[in-house]
Amino acid sequence: MSHKPHWPISPGSVEKILKPQHKNVEKIINMGFDLFKNKKTSNPEQVHQLRLLENHLIQWRFINARAHVANHRLSHMAQSHFICAFNDIAKLRQSVVQRKKEIQRVKLKMKLTSILHSQMKLLKMWRKMRRQHVAAITLMKDCLYSVACRVYLLEGAKVSLTKDI
Repeated sequence: MSHKPHWPISPGSVEKILKPQHKNVEKIINMGFDLFKNKKTSNPEQVHQLRLLENHLIQWRFINARAHVANHRLSHMAQSHFICAFNDIAKLRQSVVQRKKEIQRVKLKMKLTSILHSQMKLLKMWRKMRRQHVAAITLMKDCLYSVACRVYLLEGAKVSLTKDI
């Protein structure tokens, strides 16, 4: 951001930019330019007026320079605050993403726990039924073996006396 001073540097450009509205101001400015051109003045009042105008010009340049420095400092501070805020927002976004991942992980863990919990009830029920089931299968095997041993052999069938089942 560049800041242009209100008063130009060279006296020639003052004449181009300034368009006096009052005749007194026009006379003072012309008088000042005449002093620059002639380098000799006989009227001390004109010299005093010229020095006052030059003093005002220097004061305005100083004020503009101070304003430019102040604006530059404010701009620099605003940029640094903006960068810090941008960095903080990025950290917050990252934190939000991490929290969402953590929440998703907890939800999946809860879902898995509920599924396993419902299956554990069935497994506990199966543990109770397993003894009865094994006993029933063993009894059936023994029954089938005894039935197979009592069956009459017809038409040349052969029997193996070893227990394969």
